[in-house]
Amino acid sequence: MSEPAQADRPPVRHPLFLGWGGFFLRLKDQGITPEAEGLRFPRDGKITFKPYSDIVEVNLSMNAMPRGAATAQTSIRFFNGLILRVLNTDAWGNANDDQTQHYYRFKADFHERLLANGAARNIRFTTGTTPGRAKAQKVILAIAAAFFIGTPIVLFVITRQAEALFIMLGGAALVIPFFRAADRNAPASYNPSDPPDMLR
Repeated sequence: MSEPAQADRPPVRHPLFLGWGGFFLRLKDQGITPEAEGLRFPRDGKITFKPYSDIVEVNLSMNAMPRGAATAQTSIRFFNGLILRVLNTDAWGNANDDQTQHYYRFKADFHERLLANGAARNIRFTTGTTPGRAKAQKVILAIAAAFFIGTPIVLFVITRQAEALFIMLGGAALVIPFFRAADRNAPASYNPSDPPDMLR
């Protein structure tokens, strides 16, 4: 589809939950609409409009969930420091298939609108976390692997008790998703005409 055609098509509201950083128990703001000139969304229950020219960075990332589906988010940082996070989860932060499909449609719609508008030329498109945070995550994961996997192996060598191996398997099941997430969230940039799928 050509860029003029993208700009002329009717805007679509995507029923995704929105976050604003920090800890949350339950997400309350829902729904975001990429329009020809900007984004329309609620904040604290009040409808807000932000032009694409106010965006300085778009970041795609994912988070591992040991006992559930991984979550994906598009973080949109504006000139005034506000960071809008668009999630593939329900109000309680749990990913599900319906919201994930809505998320994919939003991600494609949003990037197409940015390209059609021309604002994409002035926006940084990144994936994952910052280099400093990535290094810290590697250190934390190495410590976790040593504790949850290495320690049971040492115990098995010393005691020859099979229970230590079961503990090791449980530790591996806990740690491995976070290793995969850290690898997927390695700092990088991407082309807005081909945004990556952070869940694969």
